[in-house]
Amino acid sequence: MNVRRRLRDAALALATSRALVIARYALRGLFASRLFQAFFLACYVPSLVTLAAISARHNERFDSWIGLLPAELVRNVDAWLLSATLSPALAIAFLVTLVAGPAIIAPDLANNAMPLLLSRPLRKLDYVLGKLLALLAATGAVTWLPGALLLLVNGQYAEHRPFGEDARLALALTATCLAWSACLGTIALAIAAWVRSRPVATLGFLGLFFVGDVIGDLVQAGVGGWAGSAFDLMEAAQVAGRTLYGLRAESPMPPGAAWSMLALSAAVAGFALWRRIRAQEVAT
Repeated sequence: MNVRRRLRDAALALATSRALVIARYALRGLFASRLFQAFFLACYVPSLVTLAAISARHNERFDSWIGLLPAELVRNVDAWLLSATLSPALAIAFLVTLVAGPAIIAPDLANNAMPLLLSRPLRKLDYVLGKLLALLAATGAVTWLPGALLLLVNGQYAEHRPFGEDARLALALTATCLAWSACLGTIALAIAAWVRSRPVATLGFLGLFFVGDVIGDLVQAGVGGWAGSAFDLMEAAQVAGRTLYGLRAESPMPPGAAWSMLALSAAVAGFALWRRIRAQEVAT
């Protein structure tokens, strides 16, 4: 029994290392572009603005120049801090996936590199997980990581609250961003795998969400209730995140329906991606 367990652990460690190799080379390819580097650094701007607002809120000399900024922005920072970390994180994750998602898989398919990449000992699962891990790493570095640090800085060094409360909020933000990024990443990879062209995949990913909003509005007008919200994944992510934060959701969508929509979308996209990734090309 111990031998089987050791073999299983060794196989799992080997599969994980293969996925990490794919993720490392995918990230290296992304950051080889100066344009992507500039875009990636710009994603930190909302976090820096929020950090400046937190610092100003607890600066005694701030009253002398408070008129330069909206009073609502600085005096009620504790009230909007959760929204200021959640909403920008979801939007930034969408933008990073829009830019990076098609870029890390479309070239492999367009250049017919899959037969070489999926030759032994690399498996299809290792390849897919590696690409998805690369997207999760890129989005996490500019979403939940700075957001969690902002929540901890505000609670521990500004408000001096118990650590447990701030840790719970940071974990809530992390879980929401990881679920949202995994859903977006799977959809982006699936679209890129089927269309093969990076520009077309980018437009297709962007158009999918616009079409979803239009369909949601039509359903909302015809049926009412929260049925139309089921087609808006961004709204579902907002509801899921605010629920974990302990805040009242601004949408009528139930939290269970929000999480179900994210899981269902990721599952459908994952199935389409799995069907498309093949170790050999079929001539037609």
